[in-house]
Amino acid sequence: MPTEKLQFSQGNVHKETVAYSLEDNHLVVATYNVENLDAQTNPQRLPQLAKDIVTNLGNPDVLALQEVQDDDGALDSLVTSADVTLAALLEAIRQAGGPEYAWLSIDPERNADGGLEGGNIRNVLLYRTDRGLDPTSAPAGDATSAVQVLVRDGKPQLSMNPGRISPSSYAFRDSRKPLAAQFNFRGEDIFIIANHLNSKGEDGALYGDIQPPLLLSETQRIQQANIIHDFVLQILAVDPQASIVVLGDLNDF
Repeated sequence: MPTEKLQFSQGNVHKETVAYSLEDNHLVVATYNVENLDAQTNPQRLPQLAKDIVTNLGNPDVLALQEVQDDDGALDSLVTSADVTLAALLEAIRQAGGPEYAWLSIDPERNADGGLEGGNIRNVLLYRTDRGLDPTSAPAGDATSAVQVLVRDGKPQLSMNPGRISPSSYAFRDSRKPLAAQFNFRGEDIFIIANHLNSKGEDGALYGDIQPPLLLSETQRIQQANIIHDFVLQILAVDPQASIVVLGDLNDF
């Protein structure tokens, strides 16, 4: 309980800029929640997002995006594709002086992944096309098919590329499904799993009147984490030295 009026001062927080040396054998991976990106009704956001990617994130080789909406944003239509939005973002990156990117994405089922009604947010993987980074050849997955870990010539290989991990599992009800992809980088296989786990929006305030706070969302998020964990173990069971990156907005501390 404060005993006198609180005095506030401006924090002057600045965006960080990543600094690294991009050697031929280095692979730079980053993640960025673009917060309901909708290029149709909010095209003015694209230059700033492109600047963040080019200047602040330093043009990473692979960039996992969360909250990319479909092409008509929060309009609750039958549209679920985000191809127009992603093409506009990639063009903005080029205009900001960035490299050529391509993307891997799977359109969700309509209003099945949480977020704003009609927005159909999803995980997306951008990857640079000038760094010798190539997606492994496999059929692209769809919204409801679960990607499997196969064994080819003694090595793990995804059955779909990209593919969704356990999209029909109860743990991912009304929530984003993990997007798994496999790349070849200078002769080495790289597995990237992009995530946006269950939101904490329904939880109680950490410093609210109810202590300990009610963390209602945590049960589902732990279930999701266990499924992702088990999927990683399937890859490691085939190749204990496999290179795997699990990243994204995990919605927890």
